[in-house]
Formats: sequence, C-alpha cells, structure tokens
Amino acid sequence: MRLLLIIITTLLIILPSNNVLGMETHSIHLKWDFDHNSVPLDAELTAYRLYKDGIKVCQFDYPYDFEGNCEFVSDNGYFNFTLTAVFDNKLESQKSAPFRLLLGKEEVPRTSMIPVAVLSLLLDF
Repeated sequence: MRLLLIIITTLLIILPSNNVLGMETHSIHLKWDFDHNSVPLDAELTAYRLYKDGIKVCQFDYPYDFEGNCEFVSDNGYFNFTLTAVFDNKLESQKSAPFRLLLGKEEVPRTSMIPVAVLSLLLDF
C-alpha cells in the first residue's frame, strides 16, 4: 500500500498537471472592430476582455490595437467566446455576439474512418 502511494505521488510530481487533467495551453490571435461612438461620454476605453463560455481568459490592455494574442489553459473542444470593452470608470460593455471556436484538433470518429479505408481498397485494382 505504501509503495502504491509513493508511485502515485511520484507520477503526479513528474507529470505536468495540465496533462494529468487533460488540459492544454492554447494560443489564439484575435482581431476585432469596435464602434467608438458607443463609448459613454464620461468614460475612456481602457481594455477588452475575452471570455470562454462566460469565464474571462484574457484581457487586452491596448484598446486601440484591435487585435491581440491570448494564451490560456483549457480542455480541447468547441467553446463559445465573447468580447467586452472595459472603461476607466470600471464599467464593462455587454458581451459581443458569441463566436464558436475549436481548441485543439478535431478527432475523427473511428466509425467514419472504416468506410474511407474500405473505399480506398476498392479503388486500388
């Protein structure tokens, strides 16, 4: 029992925690547009925030660049992202319309791979 506990503890220390949990670091580059006429008169635009399924993953502190790189840890799969504008008076705009993005590679189900292999064999005379 003690040996098993030592092995498990050693594996958890040796293996990176994001691989143990199925998480990966993702880097994405975004470009956007913003209507500056929608900024309240008594506020100044200071940043943008990116949300993945409602959870903030990045903040872009250069509001007039209209693009930015974002690196965060997440599972692979499809997620809905939204963007907000942040103002110096601590107010945040409503979230943008969501855009769906695939993180990681999309895996082809094994059942759909079999007919492709069969078709390939039929075409090779």
